[in-house]
Amino acid sequence: MKKTARASTSKKAEAIFEATKVANFAASSRLEGIYISADSKLLTLEEIRRRYKQ
Repeated sequence: MKKTARASTSKKAEAIFEATKVANFAASSRLEGIYISADSKLLTLEEIRRRYKQ
């Protein structure tokens, strides 16, 4: 049970970390005048960078 709980917590922490990176990237891009629209699905930072690469 403890290993399952740890794995679940680890996955949640990774998702939160990835979402934070995406939010920070979107905020810094907005300051540069680049608007990144919100997607209905959660994208990874690498997917967003590829999509909005200049």
